[in-house]
Amino acid sequence: MSFVINYVINYYYNRLLYNTDRLLLLPQLMGGIANEHAGDSFVTDDFCNHTQSILAKCVSFNARSLNNKLTDFWQLLVKNYSCVFVTESWLKNSVTDSQLDNSGQVCVYRKRYHPNRPGGGVLALISRRFHSFPIPVPGKFQTHEIFAVTVVTPTRNFRFINVYCPPEFNLTARKDMKLLCDCLDFLCNTHDTAVLPGDSNLPHINWEKCDAPNDNIQNVFLDFCMYHGFQQFANDNTHDNHCTDLVLTNDQFLMSNVTVSAPFSTSDHCMVDFDLILSEHDSDQTTLQSELYFNYDNADVQSMIDLRSHPFKCGSASLLKTSVLPILQMMCGENF
Repeated sequence: MSFVINYVINYYYNRLLYNTDRLLLLPQLMGGIANEHAGDSFVTDDFCNHTQSILAKCVSFNARSLNNKLTDFWQLLVKNYSCVFVTESWLKNSVTDSQLDNSGQVCVYRKRYHPNRPGGGVLALISRRFHSFPIPVPGKFQTHEIFAVTVVTPTRNFRFINVYCPPEFNLTARKDMKLLCDCLDFLCNTHDTAVLPGDSNLPHINWEKCDAPNDNIQNVFLDFCMYHGFQQFANDNTHDNHCTDLVLTNDQFLMSNVTVSAPFSTSDHCMVDFDLILSEHDSDQTTLQSELYFNYDNADVQSMIDLRSHPFKCGSASLLKTSVLPILQMMCGENF
């Protein structure tokens, strides 16, 4: 009997949405919606399917050296980020992976082309609850401060490409930008969802208007992003009144809660926090702490009977009499 009543209610709800004044009667007719973990409490105003999101908490920032900030870095990791991306790590070879994280809960990926020179260096820490692996790049790109790692989740794969561009605008920088975009083009040739965090040091790109100076550096990078469908989500200034620390992705629907926060330790760059939407599902299709069901013991049977002769004014009357009420009549007897 409960199955038939559920069928009737769902059918009625889906087909007669525009008759909202009658629709509001349904919870009362069926005795309300009971919460099996809430005793005698009832919820009668929620017939909607709520969507829940599974998120991965991430952060990206320019550290301006981690060598002398390891204590501050450990305190940051206590926040249980799923992914941490660092540019200008300045890490020396003497700093081991276990010194960066002594919990054993993350995979450490690092690169620094000039370990004996100040500046540069990219770093990624990925939670071990995800499977992750580095993406090798051809030798001609090894001089660039760029590192790619694929993260496998139950619903999709992400390719994170952590990038650091030195703040230079000369002939060498023009050649380097062309080579960098070639490297990014190589790494973005994938079915994985691409995410590009990092410090671009390209202060004059207007991401809102998709405009950049024609200097063969900033406009080249912007053209690459537009060609590959990347959208930039860090909208506030992160360094010297410019937005240079970016979070780009080619899937605009996976990014959530992007915020620019206070700088890490003594760095002069703000951090960018963001959540990745790993998956979405309807809450009524998952096992929640509270299960909802119709409390049929309190159903208003008399009102259900009166409903048969209710003078509906909309075009749904014939549908109600020919489709819904016959099922109730079959269920409750000839006299319904």
